[in-house]
Amino acid sequence: MKHVLRTTLFILFCIPLLGAEELVNKVVAVVNDEIVTLYELKTRERGLYAAMSQKFKGKELDDEYAKAKKSLLDAMINEKLLSSKGRELNLDPNERFGVYVENIKKENNLKSDGELKQALEAEGIKFDDWKKMLLAQILQQMVLEKGIQEKVSKIENAEQTEYYEEHKEDFTSPPEYDLLAIYVGKTTEKAEEKKAEIDKELAGGKEFTQVAGQLSEEPLKSKNGELGNFKKEDLDPILLKDVAELAVGSVSGWIDHKEGWFKVKMKAKKEPHLAPFKEVQERVYNTIANLRQEAYMRNYVEQLKKEGHIKVYSLE
Repeated sequence: MKHVLRTTLFILFCIPLLGAEELVNKVVAVVNDEIVTLYELKTRERGLYAAMSQKFKGKELDDEYAKAKKSLLDAMINEKLLSSKGRELNLDPNERFGVYVENIKKENNLKSDGELKQALEAEGIKFDDWKKMLLAQILQQMVLEKGIQEKVSKIENAEQTEYYEEHKEDFTSPPEYDLLAIYVGKTTEKAEEKKAEIDKELAGGKEFTQVAGQLSEEPLKSKNGELGNFKKEDLDPILLKDVAELAVGSVSGWIDHKEGWFKVKMKAKKEPHLAPFKEVQERVYNTIANLRQEAYMRNYVEQLKKEGHIKVYSLE
């Protein structure tokens, strides 16, 4: 059910343990004709922490949460501004509510509204509260959509080409390496003698895979040295340092790794490749559209702030 909450961004529902009445009554911000209560803010803070704890741990969690928490009230004010504008424009989120609910049920293998309610209740969430928040989110999205469509519908080919030329690195596939390797562990008895024997066998003309199958240690021995295919960013940095410049068919020296020693052979190699514009034009278009959307949303919300009435009270 946690996926349901992430999908709808409402993992932020939590039930306060103490002082509920005080939290409900204390107003921390007024946004046009709406208020933000301390109850709402603390609920969102707890939900934010719960969501971030799935990604971070320990001090990193505390640091990331502290940074995110600073902008939480401002985000809630933005939401209130958008909701207020939606009502002013007479937009009706109920028209889309059913579609959203069906998608959420499908994504989480829930067969009925009853199962959805049970899943929400298992997380301590009342269905009516969840519905209210989902409707608010839909309304905010509808407000933004009214202006976004016009902003992103006309992206000329010249602009797309210019973006492509200026961001070629984004459309260049990284190098890929198909590698063979022979491994000798750090705890291996007479490891230096074994490495010397391997070097002698290779110098004598034996196939790399044959030597790997005979003298490498597991897990590469049973694979005849097949280490695998790696994109540059996925390869262990210690190995990458010695492997990146190898030509196809070349063999590295012994690479000292914390796991042991590796001798690596470049079986095959794909050089970086810039995709032609025609192949990535749709991706270029979508990238520009997303950037425009983000800019539009920021500017639109800032304009709503200038036009609206906002009062923020001390949390002390």
